[in-house]
Amino acid sequence: MKNHYSSIFLVLTVLLSWGCTSTPTEESRTSAAEASLSAEIPWQITDHRGKAEGAAIPLWVISYLEGGNNAVEALDEYQNRYIFISLNSGANFNALEQWRAGFSPELDFARLGAVRMEKRLLGSAFKNPDDEYGSFFETMIRTASDASWAGAIKEEDFWIKRHFPEADGPGNEAPRGSEVLRSSEAWDFFILVSIEKASFASQAMALLRGIKTSSPLSRDQSAAVNRVLDRFFEGF
Repeated sequence: MKNHYSSIFLVLTVLLSWGCTSTPTEESRTSAAEASLSAEIPWQITDHRGKAEGAAIPLWVISYLEGGNNAVEALDEYQNRYIFISLNSGANFNALEQWRAGFSPELDFARLGAVRMEKRLLGSAFKNPDDEYGSFFETMIRTASDASWAGAIKEEDFWIKRHFPEADGPGNEAPRGSEVLRSSEAWDFFILVSIEKASFASQAMALLRGIKTSSPLSRDQSAAVNRVLDRFFEGF
C-alpha cells in the first residue's frame, strides 16, 4: 500500500497542473509523472470534491498521500501539532458520506492514537512485539483505545474518486491492499484530526507509565519497554 500511495502523488501532480501556469519545476515533475503513469499507477484519480467548481486538491491531502502523517505535520499551518488522518475507502459513496458526517474526535480519536502508538512500538521491536514487550504491548493498545483523550480537533475532510482500469474486465480486482475488490471505481474519504504536540505527549506518557500488565514482564521485556518509552516521541 505504501508503494501505491507514493505513486498517487505523481497522479496528483498531473491533476493539479491543469488550468494553471507551470513553473519549470512543476513542468519537470509533470513530465516525470506522465512518463510513469502507465507503468506505475494501477488506477487513476478521476474526481475529487469541488473539481466541477474548479477547486484543487488540498495540500494536506497531497502531503498525506506522499508521506503520511509526518508530511502533513511538516506544513507550516500544523507546526507544533500531531496529525492523525482517518481514511475510509469503499464503493458506496453515500455510506462513506454517512461515516464522514458521523465522525467525532471525542469518540474516534482514541483509535487513531492507539494505532499510531502501536506502530511506534512495532518500529522499535527487534522481534515479535508480544515477545519483545510481553503483555505490555497488548495492554497498551487496549488502554490507548479505551482512553479519553482531550484536545483533538477535526480540522478538515476531503474525498477523491479512483478508477481501476484492470477491474473493468470480468474477474479482475483492485490493487492488493485495497478495501474495494472487483469494482472499477472507489472513493477515499480523508478526515484530518490534529492535537497539540505537548498535550498529546503529556497524556500519552501518563497512559504509558501507568499501564499495569496482566502478567509480569521478564527482565529483557522490561528493559525493552523502558528503552522505547524513554525515546517514545523520537520519530513518532
